[in-house]
Amino acid sequence: MKHRRLKQIWEIVIIFIALYSVVVIPIRIGINVTLMDPIYNWVDFVTYLIYVTDVFVNMRITYLDVQGHEVVDGRKIAMKYIASMRFIIDILSLFNLPNIVISGVDTSVSLLLNALGLLKLSRYFRAQDLIV
Repeated sequence: MKHRRLKQIWEIVIIFIALYSVVVIPIRIGINVTLMDPIYNWVDFVTYLIYVTDVFVNMRITYLDVQGHEVVDGRKIAMKYIASMRFIIDILSLFNLPNIVISGVDTSVSLLLNALGLLKLSRYFRAQDLIV
C-alpha cells in the first residue's frame, strides 16, 4: 500500500511537469523561440533530469497483476515496463535534449528535437491511472 501511495505522488509530479512541457514547448517551437530565456534553459534542464529519473523510477514502481496482487519483483517490473509502448514513448521523448546540451546545433535539428518533446504529453495522460 505504501508503494502505491508513493507511485501516486510521483505520477502527480510527472503530470505537472508534463503539463508545463506541453504548454511551453509548442510556444517555443511555433511562436517565441526565446520565451523565458535564459531561465528556460535551466528549467528545461531540470525537467529533463526529472524525465530521465522517471524512466528509472518506472522500472522500480510496483504494479498489480491480473489477479490484483502487487508485483514487487524488480526484474518483473523492469521487464514489463521495457516491453511496454509507454517505455518507447518515454525514451523517444528524451531525445528532446535541453537547449544547454544542444547549444550551437542547427535550428532545424533543434526544432525536430523539440517536436519529439511533445511526446511528453503522454505522461500527462497518466492521470487516468490515478483516477481508476
